[in-house]
Amino acid sequence: MRFFWSFLLVLSVSSAAAETYQCNAHGAVVTKPDGTVLYLGKSCDAAVQSGGTGFWFNAASFLAVFIGPDLGTAKAYQVQSEIPCLEFCQAPD
Repeated sequence: MRFFWSFLLVLSVSSAAAETYQCNAHGAVVTKPDGTVLYLGKSCDAAVQSGGTGFWFNAASFLAVFIGPDLGTAKAYQVQSEIPCLEFCQAPD
């Protein structure tokens, strides 16, 4: 639980700039303002164009994306866009 609150604190201080997304047969491709490209799959899987895989889930008002082998070392991304082609993904326990 401490990790979850730390994650929310980090995300709350990050800026919410515009991002773009495009839906496809597998989910969605999100391009962040800094050029980072995230691939969000329909089965809650995720990947980043620069390399690495992970998972995503719906948080309170954004999509939380974790790329890395485990939560302790994963890089966290925040997706502000509402993406209609993605269904709800629950946060892991």
